[in-house]
Amino acid sequence: MNTWAVGRTAVSCAAMVVLVAMAAGCATDESAPAQPDALPEGIDQVMYGVRTHITRDGIRRARVEADTAEFVTDDEIHMRPVTMHFFDEKGVATTRLEATLGIFHAVEQDMDIEGSVVMWNLLRDERLETERMRYVHEENRMYCQTAWTLYRDGGGSVMRGDTCSSDPAMDSLRANVPLGDIRSGEPGTAAPHLAAPGTAARDTAEVGAAAPDTVGPDTAAPDTTGTDAS
Repeated sequence: MNTWAVGRTAVSCAAMVVLVAMAAGCATDESAPAQPDALPEGIDQVMYGVRTHITRDGIRRARVEADTAEFVTDDEIHMRPVTMHFFDEKGVATTRLEATLGIFHAVEQDMDIEGSVVMWNLLRDERLETERMRYVHEENRMYCQTAWTLYRDGGGSVMRGDTCSSDPAMDSLRANVPLGDIRSGEPGTAAPHLAAPGTAARDTAEVGAAAPDTVGPDTAAPDTTGTDAS
């Protein structure tokens, strides 16, 4: 069961129901309970200042935080704005993600993330920006569902594409149909992990492994264009 924290007090969802019932039972005849604010249509419960942990095999994979959590169903929780902190197997924080909305699916522990999504690698000078992303807990993998931009080396290297997938630490990012506009160093120079804009590429390109020499804009691309690259 996921543990939710409200302010400084951590409670399970079931325990929260018990606490609400106990609070209602404490009202006396002389002091009627205050009328609660009406909840938005379709929302069963709202919690403020919340956080929860995503774990697998007893290992914490991520911590999720939000100012507001709206419980649409037992399995669908809308969190605004949402921040996710990802950890490796040793518990070291590797990545921070921020977005306008996170839709947490409690049963599978997946997350749909929307609105000004920014994911920072905390160990490297690197960030990825997109508008919609999905975290699949079972695979421990992120899927960009809209156009994305990856900035490396303080913006000295930029890579764009239409969709992509990656582990949370962005150590292995698989890009679907890179869109070009890739730069590193002087204008017009190809980034070290892919061929220059305009050269042929396969449907996917892996970032994170060794790559052949980069190709200039006017040079025919070798057959290996779009293969694993560092």
